[in-house]
Amino acid sequence: MVKWIKGTFALFIFLAVSIQEVSCQLPDNARLKEHMQQAFSQTDLKAVNFGYVTRGGNRFDLNLGSAAWEEQVELTGDHIFRIASMTKAITSVALLQLFEQGKLDLDEPAGKYLPEIDSLPLLSDQGQLQQPAVPVTVRHLLTHTSGFGYSFMDQRLQAFGRPAQWPHADLPRLEEAGTRWIYGTGTNWVGRLVEHISGMDLESYLRTHITGPLQMDHTWFNVPDSLHHLIVSTGRRTEAGIAEQPGRAPARAESSYNGGGGLFSSLNDYLTFLECILNEGSLNGQQILRKQSVELMFADQLPKLLPRENQHHHGHSVAWAIQYQDNDYGRKKGSAYWSGILNSYYSIDINTGIAVVTMANILPFPDQQVLNLYKEFEKRVRMEEE
Repeated sequence: MVKWIKGTFALFIFLAVSIQEVSCQLPDNARLKEHMQQAFSQTDLKAVNFGYVTRGGNRFDLNLGSAAWEEQVELTGDHIFRIASMTKAITSVALLQLFEQGKLDLDEPAGKYLPEIDSLPLLSDQGQLQQPAVPVTVRHLLTHTSGFGYSFMDQRLQAFGRPAQWPHADLPRLEEAGTRWIYGTGTNWVGRLVEHISGMDLESYLRTHITGPLQMDHTWFNVPDSLHHLIVSTGRRTEAGIAEQPGRAPARAESSYNGGGGLFSSLNDYLTFLECILNEGSLNGQQILRKQSVELMFADQLPKLLPRENQHHHGHSVAWAIQYQDNDYGRKKGSAYWSGILNSYYSIDINTGIAVVTMANILPFPDQQVLNLYKEFEKRVRMEEE
């Protein structure tokens, strides 16, 4: 009787998992491929990678165009893109690992570890420098509520520039911490926190604790020489079309690692990273995060960090943006998403167990053709779930 109960229970678990996978009905991959090939052919884009992965390990990738444009090298899922701000989620996971180990608290001042944060002034609307009154916490840095901005997105910072005698490693903050959501260099500081607390540079830390264990061997700040031939061309759209930019591979190695945007990665590697998150931080026997930390990655932090009048049009967790409501291309409320400035995009739905990625390498951002392709791809993948 006991054996029968155990066997029945095991069968129930197997069927439950199977039904969950079936309930998120996946698209017909052949039709999806044909549709996206046709959509791509109606653009002037040189190279775009599309892919999705499920919690159960089902994976699809479609590689369209040429990786090295002048050489007409066929694009693959292992070719390496500059993923820019898609770096942020990986850096945030690194910090969460240290949080799990009790090496820091998310609500303690970041200046406890990086005193320079406390010395950075605020820049007023009138361009005056002021001393801040509210300390920046680790959680502020993770959620873009620290007041740090990006100069390419803010006129005040553009006008301020960086004076010759400016003693700081960053520009002044734009607001007191906890005032409003401002997209900026907070995750750069998160990377520095990881380095300070771990005693390792960020490249070595990621290789030891995240990208190495997950066998994400095409994900680097400094791409090894043996992989330079896989780096995808970068282009810029002008009135005359898309022009390939010189320097497909970096001319020199980086010695300072930008946790907010410095990684190179491939479609296959990033799908692996997202698949690990879909599986509660574990993949192929490698546990990089606990379940509770993954849940935190999907918990909107803004309601408790910002005044009611300054709530944003989307949520934000300790890793990425959180969708407030269903959209018209299949993304559900509670999903997470972000992008990179060279027109790469992703979204991940922990409830349906599906993550979607699109990668291109052109400027400026957003490129409407790439964005339209991404939305169409996500719609074709996610609408099949219903």
